[in-house]
Amino acid sequence: VSGSATKVVVVAAKNGSTLVGDVVVTADSGARAVRANGWTYLEEGAIVSVAPAFGQVDTRVTIGGARLLGGGTKIVNATLAGVYVNSVDFSSNSQVRLTAGAGGTQAGDVLLMADSGAVVRTTSGTAWTYRQQSVIATVVPNVGQVGTKVVISGTALRGHGANVTAVTLAGEATTLTAESDTQVKVDARSSGAKTGDVVVTADTGATTTKVNGWTFANVGDITSVSPDRGQLGTLITLTGTNLRGSGSNVATVTVVGLSASIKSENN
Repeated sequence: VSGSATKVVVVAAKNGSTLVGDVVVTADSGARAVRANGWTYLEEGAIVSVAPAFGQVDTRVTIGGARLLGGGTKIVNATLAGVYVNSVDFSSNSQVRLTAGAGGTQAGDVLLMADSGAVVRTTSGTAWTYRQQSVIATVVPNVGQVGTKVVISGTALRGHGANVTAVTLAGEATTLTAESDTQVKVDARSSGAKTGDVVVTADTGATTTKVNGWTFANVGDITSVSPDRGQLGTLITLTGTNLRGSGSNVATVTVVGLSASIKSENN
C-alpha cells in the first residue's frame, strides 16, 4: 500500500487456514529483507447470525459469530447491505451490536471492519435486507401544548418491529396511549414554545421522522378568576391567554374538582 526506506505498509491477502511463516520484502533491485516466522495467519472470523436480519434506519442489529475482531481489538465500522451503519455500539470476538444507517430496499452482506484493518463478512448476499422505510403522513393536530392529544398516522410506524415504544414531539418525550403500524396516539407533555421533529421509535430501535412536524404553542394561562368564591349558580369569569390551548374551543372547566357548565368561551 505504501513504503519508504524504513517502513512498508501492506494489506494481508486471504488465507484459508492458520499459518506461520516468513515476512519477505523484495525491492525493485531484487534485494530482499526477511524476518523468519514474522507473521501468523489467524483463523478467519466467521459471522453465524444476524438478528434481526432486516430493518431500516436506526434498527439495532446484533451480529453473532467467532473471531469477529479479526485479530484486532475492536470493530470500528461496518456495513449492512452496502450501507455504513450509524454506529458500532459494542464489539467483542463473539458479538457486535450495530445501529443501522438509512438504506433503500436492497439486500446484501454484513461486513465488519476491525481497527487492525481486518474484515469479517458474510458471503450469501442476503444476510441483511433493508425494508421499505416507514413514513409519517400526518400529525393531527400539529400544534399544541401540554395535554394536547396527538394522532400520528402513516405506514410501517412500528419500523418492522413488534410495537412502538416511544414518541418525541420537538425533542420532548410524550405519553404513549395507543399504537399500531398505521396510527400512534400520544399526549403532549410540558414544553416552552418551539418547533421540531416528530420521531416515532420502535422496539427494534428503528425510527420514523417527520421533520418540523410539531409546534409547541405558548401554554395557556389563567390570569384571573372573578369572583374567586361562591356557591351553586355563581357565574364565574375566567380571563387569561391561550385558554383554548391551540384548539378551536374550550371543552371542559372544573372548579375545585367539580365540573362547571360553560356559558360562553373564547381564547
